[in-house]
Amino acid sequence: MRKNKNAGKERIEEKHVVLKTCIDDADIIVIGLTGPFGSGCTTFAKFFDWFPSKNSEFNFIKYLCDKDIENNFKKIDKEIYKFYDLLNDIEKILKNYEDKITEQEIIILKDRILGVFKKKKELVSRFLERRFKDRYWNKEVVAHIKTRIFAELKVLLEEREALNAFIGKTSLINKYLDINNKKHHFRRISVSDIIVFMTILHFDDFSDDKCAKDKLKQIKEYRKIIRKYKASIENEIRRKISSVGKNAIEHYYDLFSTATVQLNNKSQDLALIKNVMKFIVRKIARAKGDFKKNLTLHYRKLMQDFGDNIRRCGNPYDYNTEYKKKNKINGKLVGKDIDTKYKLMREVEKVISLLSFEAGHKVFIVDALRNPYEVLFLRERFNNFYLISVYADRKVRFCRKKKEFPEMSWEDFEKNDERDQGKYSKDQKALYSQNVTACSRLADIAINNYVAEEIPIAENLSNNKKECKKKKILSDNKIKKYSLQEFWRKIIRALALIIDKGCTKPNDDEHLMNQAYAMAMKSNCISRQVGAVIVDKDGYIIGAGWNDVGEGHISCGLIEVKDLKSGRFSKYMKIIEKGIINENDIFKIDGKELHPEHCICFREKISLSILLKNIKDKEVYKKINEDDINDILVKQHENCRALHAEENAILQCSRRGGMGLDGGRIYVTTFPCPLCAKKIMQVGIKEVIFDDPYPSVLSEIFLGDGQRRVEQRHFEGVKPLGYFRLFKPDHGQKEWQYLEINDLIEKYSYEQ
Repeated sequence: MRKNKNAGKERIEEKHVVLKTCIDDADIIVIGLTGPFGSGCTTFAKFFDWFPSKNSEFNFIKYLCDKDIENNFKKIDKEIYKFYDLLNDIEKILKNYEDKITEQEIIILKDRILGVFKKKKELVSRFLERRFKDRYWNKEVVAHIKTRIFAELKVLLEEREALNAFIGKTSLINKYLDINNKKHHFRRISVSDIIVFMTILHFDDFSDDKCAKDKLKQIKEYRKIIRKYKASIENEIRRKISSVGKNAIEHYYDLFSTATVQLNNKSQDLALIKNVMKFIVRKIARAKGDFKKNLTLHYRKLMQDFGDNIRRCGNPYDYNTEYKKKNKINGKLVGKDIDTKYKLMREVEKVISLLSFEAGHKVFIVDALRNPYEVLFLRERFNNFYLISVYADRKVRFCRKKKEFPEMSWEDFEKNDERDQGKYSKDQKALYSQNVTACSRLADIAINNYVAEEIPIAENLSNNKKECKKKKILSDNKIKKYSLQEFWRKIIRALALIIDKGCTKPNDDEHLMNQAYAMAMKSNCISRQVGAVIVDKDGYIIGAGWNDVGEGHISCGLIEVKDLKSGRFSKYMKIIEKGIINENDIFKIDGKELHPEHCICFREKISLSILLKNIKDKEVYKKINEDDINDILVKQHENCRALHAEENAILQCSRRGGMGLDGGRIYVTTFPCPLCAKKIMQVGIKEVIFDDPYPSVLSEIFLGDGQRRVEQRHFEGVKPLGYFRLFKPDHGQKEWQYLEINDLIEKYSYEQ
């Protein structure tokens, strides 16, 4: 995706000019969230609510204000000392026992290990029982356990290092939080709240002609529910704001837009607008609860539709108006050269503008971004914008949503997932529709929101096609609490890096995945760039590759249309001579001529030609859904001129020789295709670490089938866009310590 240099730089007429805010304020931080349906973006955002609910065990403000962070810091210190003691005892065992270890020593050692791993007691117990039977416990086994314990100790030390970002008078967190008075500058902004508000604002713009026929009934039911909340909001606006016209909500919206443009010292007006906004947000929260209750199966689809419609034409109820860069709504010009695909993000920008100026809020959590152009808009608008992608296993996500929407079937879930995934975002639709896959590729940080214990529960539920009798197992509070604890721990690390750059170092996964992304940059494939890195049992890199043509060949991305037409690459034109590709189709996309400097995807052209030959009846071809055709073409890997990144990495090891792959790990920037999955399994690689929010189901089956299974793990940590940005500190540690000792570092306070 090429970045539009003018993206987000439109100038809006009258009340919609570019906001004169403190957007360039270095203290303002905007954290965007993205992730598949049910992955936990909203759970993440609610950790930063202004006023956490009584049942909310995990809340960032509560965590800091109640001095939970200091207690946690002390607990980590105690755990670290226990680990050191345990390692010393293991070292003594290794020195004193030359051959076998007695059964009594085994029992004592087991108890000690389980005592140290309190949070992971059950997991560690299974690890000990499964891999180290009592009779096989010799020096080598104990040495291996020592290595595992040392790795866990290192994790704890790094966690303690990250927590330092929240402690002390020189901590940057003091800019955003007043612990003594329990005040803070954090604010959650829900994109779905803005979508619902837009449906209220455009309530009178609805007409049967503009609505999709198959959605008309559901939208009318939706409007019945929203009508009472609309009336309540109008009454509140009239009560708080004088001289309101016939349409109170439209009057408030104009006032809100004007206030965010012409920010001045009229704090009374701004405070009034903010208070009304808080009332609207509370009403919208109740309205959404009613929607979920009364429109269970249609709630998600309608929200997706409304979001797409707003990005396409500005009116959530309009299914017919085509996307144009200049748009008129109700005959009024929305703005000069305004692009409606940024409409929702402009509203987010206005909210940030108001709250940062009037209320002094500095950290905004935006839940959640579904379109890549929205990400690019915020990234260009705010210097300190960070995108966090949240991932969870597909079946775990289904379980969570099954609990929220009991009537949802696996088929309904898959359809929602496919739409979020961007499967139907082709051509112009890609500008305004959901594409979480593309958003995840733009993320600075990836976080996994599930634990291994949730997967068997999820499989039991999703495999039962009828009303699941085992639904009660979802209420397993221990697993849920453990999962939330792990999620919370990862959020704290991410936030520490955002607030205090370089407060901790990259872990092995982050280092190696970013190496894989560096490999991907070498690819000249015009479809996608993929990189792979293979490490041995000890974690040393033994192979790397990217997707590209074989040695001695020229990549598709370097062969332009004018080169082919001029005969400079005559060998490739033999594809036409032999009838593999139709001459009339090779230089066209969707019937339109490619430009002379454009390049051709030979895989796509060859696959389409073969598909047309196999389907002799042209009428049958016309009836095939365009999305299905594109899906078929994408998966025709055997027609591609290039080798995949995984293949190149494996072949590099084979070509150089002397290095076995058995027991190694492979880091891939996407999920392996079925062809590569079989090769990975065959060479003895034990684990695949991938970065893709929607893994291939067929590849999962190939990797997980048979006696020798390949473990699959979604990557989490800092990604390439944030790697140097987050891990490169402003000062070296030694220099910082000198400045701190000599009281030369500015002490930050909430009042500043």
